[in-house]
Amino acid sequence: MLNIGGCMKNRKIVYGIILAFIIVALGVFLLFYLPMSDKGVISASMSSGSKAMLAECADESFLTKEADYIIEGTVINVGTAKSDEGQIYTYNDIKIEKYIKGGPLKENILRLKTPGGCIGDTCMSAEDTPEFEKGVPVRIYLKQIENELSVFCGVDGVKDLREVVRKEFPQGIS
Repeated sequence: MLNIGGCMKNRKIVYGIILAFIIVALGVFLLFYLPMSDKGVISASMSSGSKAMLAECADESFLTKEADYIIEGTVINVGTAKSDEGQIYTYNDIKIEKYIKGGPLKENILRLKTPGGCIGDTCMSAEDTPEFEKGVPVRIYLKQIENELSVFCGVDGVKDLREVVRKEFPQGIS
């Protein structure tokens, strides 16, 4: 005699496994291959290479004088996406907490697009590009050229505030 109940039970298990696999695959695709939503954020870009080579960029007073905006905030999200041309970019969302220079931007989250990053086993890197870590406080020097914001002086235009505090107060703060 044929055990139909047992076949139906196995078929449901197989369908459940297939459905779970499809949901996981779709989630991975959405997470790594689609850019993050731009709703509620102000975008800025960062080029690598030549801008960071200026000797003046290492001088804090030069950065302060020449930047249009200086913001401090905390990195709240880091994600990667692939462009239509196959380039990998990292999107770093920074919650703006303080303006050192320049007026408030229209949104309180800055999305900084940096070249490089990893998607699965594929990684791309760019020289003179900072790496951001969720939860880290940063200071960013921005320049507005036409209607676009970009990090001024490349990698020198991004400061990890944990490092700034260590340099200013090497014995710590009491």
